[in-house]
Amino acid sequence: MAGLFHDFGKYDPAFDRILSGEKLRVDHSTAGAALLHARTPAGLRPISEVIGYAILGHHAGLPDRHGADSSMERRLETFRDPIAPEISAATSPDFGPVAKELAKLMRPASCGFDLSVAARMVFSCLVDADFRDTEAFYAGLNGTRPDRDWPALADLLPEWRDAFDAHMAGFRQNGCINRLRAEILIHVRQAAAMTPGLFTLTVPTGGGKTLASLGFALDHAARYGHRRIIFAIPYAGAWIETGQSGIVSMSLAVAPFAGAWIETRSPSWNRGGTRSRPLRGGVDRNLSGEGGAQGRMVAPFAGAWIETPISTEFVKPCTVAPFAGAWIETSSSTSS
Repeated sequence: MAGLFHDFGKYDPAFDRILSGEKLRVDHSTAGAALLHARTPAGLRPISEVIGYAILGHHAGLPDRHGADSSMERRLETFRDPIAPEISAATSPDFGPVAKELAKLMRPASCGFDLSVAARMVFSCLVDADFRDTEAFYAGLNGTRPDRDWPALADLLPEWRDAFDAHMAGFRQNGCINRLRAEILIHVRQAAAMTPGLFTLTVPTGGGKTLASLGFALDHAARYGHRRIIFAIPYAGAWIETGQSGIVSMSLAVAPFAGAWIETRSPSWNRGGTRSRPLRGGVDRNLSGEGGAQGRMVAPFAGAWIETPISTEFVKPCTVAPFAGAWIETSSSTSS
């Protein structure tokens, strides 16, 4: 149902003008949600809302329920239907199968939570399908074939684990904190032999959790033949440490939404000098290192404080993460 109605707004005559080459902005995502909202039978409003959230957000992201002008409530309230009545009248959304499918996912003790997860899953499926459908269209138009021939994780793990070991061996072992970090890493990697399940790690700030968890993931995947390693980052208040280690050779999008603390070991991606934050709790957690990685997108929505390499040659200011509250640390260095 989400797929059928997500682009219902393209029946707007103004959208035909876009297809003819005019530069216009046409809201094509509200119409489908508004139609389902208006047609929802009594008692099935949560169903239309689950589908409506996905439709409203399939380009801009899931909206809030109320508050801002971009919220579901405001968009539905202010929507003025530009679509010909006979087109809308010809649609007949059937909520019955959707209601039955969602009901199977609900647990009596946690209906609200389960419904929220289902809504996010519908949203994720819709966005993925929309992208893939567009990709297929242009692939056919251009006579190309999307690349889906990716190497298996099992083939990559030996090289990645060796690179991880080499990277960790490069850290200094002197001092109390460094010794504790080493002990934590050993403990975590030993736990990788445990039967697959849910694991938690509680370590104070500065204990090396991020790299330790990466070591766990690599070892655990190798032992049990896992096909993927997925590193999920919270939407706010996250601490993320990255290192130019060569462990995993791919571009990294880090903490894209808000409030993140981000540490990175390599200075060369940032060639400019900026203001820097005082030491946290009297402890300088900056790491010294050489080399750098290109292709990083760090906290693009945040209004960040950025620590750049200690340098006597500041070239020019660098604007990173202009929108929200991220702190970004890079390593100490003698050159910028």
